[in-house]
Amino acid sequence: MKQKCKSLFCALLCLVLMCATVLPVWAATTAPAFGTDVSQHNGKGVDYPAWKKAGKTFTMIRMSYGNDHLDPQFWNNVNAAEAAGVPFGVYHYSYAFNTKEATIEANYVKSVLAQMKGKYKYFVLPVAYDLEDQLILDNSNKKTIIQHAITFCDAIRAAGYTPMVYANLNWFANYLNVQTLHSKGYKLWYANWQPKTTDFSAPVQIGKTGVYADIWQYAEGDMDAGVPDYNVLWNFEALAHVYSGKVIAQPTCTAYGKTKYTCTQCGDSYTVANIKPKGHSYKSQLTKATTAKDGQIYKKCSVCGAVTGKTVIAKASNIKLSKTAYTYNGKVQRPGVTVKNSKGKALKNGTDYKISYPKGMKNVGKYTVKVTLKGNYSGSKSMTYNINPKGTGVSKVKAAKKGFKVTWKKQRTQTTGYQVQYSTSSKFKKAKTVTISKNKTTSAYSPCIYSSNNAVGGHNRKNA
Repeated sequence: MKQKCKSLFCALLCLVLMCATVLPVWAATTAPAFGTDVSQHNGKGVDYPAWKKAGKTFTMIRMSYGNDHLDPQFWNNVNAAEAAGVPFGVYHYSYAFNTKEATIEANYVKSVLAQMKGKYKYFVLPVAYDLEDQLILDNSNKKTIIQHAITFCDAIRAAGYTPMVYANLNWFANYLNVQTLHSKGYKLWYANWQPKTTDFSAPVQIGKTGVYADIWQYAEGDMDAGVPDYNVLWNFEALAHVYSGKVIAQPTCTAYGKTKYTCTQCGDSYTVANIKPKGHSYKSQLTKATTAKDGQIYKKCSVCGAVTGKTVIAKASNIKLSKTAYTYNGKVQRPGVTVKNSKGKALKNGTDYKISYPKGMKNVGKYTVKVTLKGNYSGSKSMTYNINPKGTGVSKVKAAKKGFKVTWKKQRTQTTGYQVQYSTSSKFKKAKTVTISKNKTTSAYSPCIYSSNNAVGGHNRKNA
């Protein structure tokens, strides 16, 4: 195929997902079928009925070129072919320099195919990708040009059509790797205008590759005279599939879903992983740390349960009062609170915990301070401290018969009595304690310090 002022064009032939209609009788032929390829350069008003009488029983119609250019005669040509009952495919002439541009071209082709869907009974041949323009060789990495074709063809196949690649021997042999394209199931359209044989009884081999062409463009037409190029195919039925797609595997978070396409005419099928993975749907999760156990922050997929981004929250194992005992001074006395995790890092009051102090904290007594963890922490810890009465001292100890008398300084503020401890041991072992229940009492007498039940102040002695 040839294009004036442009390079040759290649068309990916693709099958339309149509209703299961019975193919015309020509679909089952095993004899060579001869056809044409046309574009705007073949002029207006292609006479398909005349071509049919001349033995041209199929045609490939240029749909587009570049990123978004529609052949000006495309709709005229497809409507004329449909009206004449001429089976046809379509092709796109590529100018893609990389796979990104190949994707753009594929998306544009798919947008046009969507407009055709279900409207053309005779659109039964593939959709072809024409790779032949010198600009591609001049501006691309020649080793990766095959990826342009693969990108385009896979996109076309994923849309439910049969892809085809058009090229001459130079391109197939040096840039496209015929074996790779064939192994992927793409149809091949081979341009060779100087054949060594005109025997059309069997398919022609593409060079010495061992791969045979599905369509052979064996002679150049005359565009100036409106004469199209000359093409031949040998297995019309193999090209004229009408595929219907069925999803056989739904996509997961990470894996593509699969669609199986089956020809409604012959049962040929292929499977394509063409449904994009959904991707994880992560939601933040929190296992709160306690005073005894570490916690963690992580993200968990609500679909598959995958976990990522774990961050350990060290347990709040170090909670202390700055002081546990005070002496009464008539003022409010409350200790500070230190809250640290097991790593020694101080937690933040108001964010990580709150402190609850009791009322008062002024008079003598025992008080409870409660630390309640919050935020990324849970649990609580209660701690006590004492405000003790102001002390007093022994002023005199006097020996007595089988005992002694103790006298101390009076201290009645915030007190209800006294306790006296005594022992016969210099190391104060086995000390005894005597409780004085009145804070006015300032002395006590003990006659029998050896007794475990000794009660200082016995014998009804008066206080001094």
